[in-house]
Amino acid sequence: MLRRKLAVGMGLALSLVLGACSNTVGSEGEMTFVVAQPSSPPTLDPHYSNTAVAFTPINAIFEGLVRLDETGEILPALAESWEWLDNQTLEFTIREGVYFHNGDPLTMEDIAFSLERAATSPVSSTMLGGINTTSIQITGENSIRFSTYEPFFAILAHLGANGSIVSQRAVEELGADFGHHPVGTGAFKVERFVQGDQLELVRFEEYYGEAPQIDRLIFRAVPEATNRVILLETGEVQMAMNVLPSDISRVEDSPGLTLLRNTNLRAYSVHFNNEAAPFDNVLVRQALNYAIDTQMIIDTVLDGVGTALTGPLAPEVWGANTGLEGYPFNPERARDLLAEAGYEGGFATRIYSNSDSLNQAVVTVIAHQLAQVGIDAEIIINEPAVHLELMRYGNYTMALSGFTTTSFDADRGLIPMFDSASVMNNSNYSNPEVDRLLFAGRSEQDLNQRMAYFHEAQEIIVDEAPWAFLYSGENLVGIRNEVRGLILHASPAHRFNDVYLER
Repeated sequence: MLRRKLAVGMGLALSLVLGACSNTVGSEGEMTFVVAQPSSPPTLDPHYSNTAVAFTPINAIFEGLVRLDETGEILPALAESWEWLDNQTLEFTIREGVYFHNGDPLTMEDIAFSLERAATSPVSSTMLGGINTTSIQITGENSIRFSTYEPFFAILAHLGANGSIVSQRAVEELGADFGHHPVGTGAFKVERFVQGDQLELVRFEEYYGEAPQIDRLIFRAVPEATNRVILLETGEVQMAMNVLPSDISRVEDSPGLTLLRNTNLRAYSVHFNNEAAPFDNVLVRQALNYAIDTQMIIDTVLDGVGTALTGPLAPEVWGANTGLEGYPFNPERARDLLAEAGYEGGFATRIYSNSDSLNQAVVTVIAHQLAQVGIDAEIIINEPAVHLELMRYGNYTMALSGFTTTSFDADRGLIPMFDSASVMNNSNYSNPEVDRLLFAGRSEQDLNQRMAYFHEAQEIIVDEAPWAFLYSGENLVGIRNEVRGLILHASPAHRFNDVYLER
């Protein structure tokens, strides 16, 4: 059985030992846990979702063959064990006695269906498209195998991040509605999903593992971060996601609340459309990197939350090249590069952001900093779904973006975003040598050599500056003091199987 623990070097395990008693235990003893998050997931279909607000509820509803813990270690889930038969073929032994939320037993046919679906979906295929779907083979009553087109070392980590097993019958019967009526094998099942408002999950009584203590797990969409904190203070919710840096002291100073804070795997950057003038000029892209004072943004707008980046990956991601110099703030160097590129007088452009208040504040500061080197950047704010569509299809000039390397592996953070042929490469960046290095890193079995390939690719990417590299993020989560057993995940796919409220 293969085990791999990625070196992430961060204190993520924040198991809580806190006092007080819950006001959400009903008169009949039902334990309800309410999470306030910024928005509602557009879909709960795991193979068609790539939004951060969906990570946590999908993790409660679905399971994969394997799962990733909060440090990136690969653990058994629906598969009890697995074995590499050669450098491209994996065989899994599946645990018995597993049922879907609709009462159907888990079968090898469901797993084969899910693997093929995940490998061919336009969303999840960015992680799992390396699976050769013609090789998927049921080898016994509780065993299944598949091969990858090429050696693909990160495939297990990718399965842990995005390889949810779905009910074939439910998908075929529900069709497009599956994303609103999902059927998985997880510890919680969907009772009600009101798009844009509330998702209500209940404990799945036939769950094969240890039953969670929470009876009802509710996710409320609360767009305003301060309102999430207010609901936490009043006890209407037990967990508030995405606390603003400006509200840290408010949560910390409240006697009934605790702030959980850990470094996550999200990297923020300004994407340039590398095919659109003037961003098709590498000197312009380099100039804008020098023109942005990221540390000032962290110190002021973010109140010290986050770490300045010198490359495209958060430093906790395995394979991140943390030895890069990057682009230190140097507006004089920026002006010189603009002049060399033929833009001595600067130029006018647009910078896009979603409507998140913190992101709006960040792009406002960036626009001001760019103005100091002659660039007039008009700020365009869109709702999150609209902004996501603009990013997806490359319909922008400059855009603030955050990307989470959910598998903890550089393969996930680099290939989808910088491979010339990737559908997620919305900056339209292309370099054949980078493509070669990235896929050499994907197929290499030796960890040191894998890292060397990824490091070299990042050196070229940083030099060619398809993005302005900004900062890595942190999870800022407020909780009521009665919460027990919660461990923050870096992705964040927080897990509620062991969470309960002290009565």
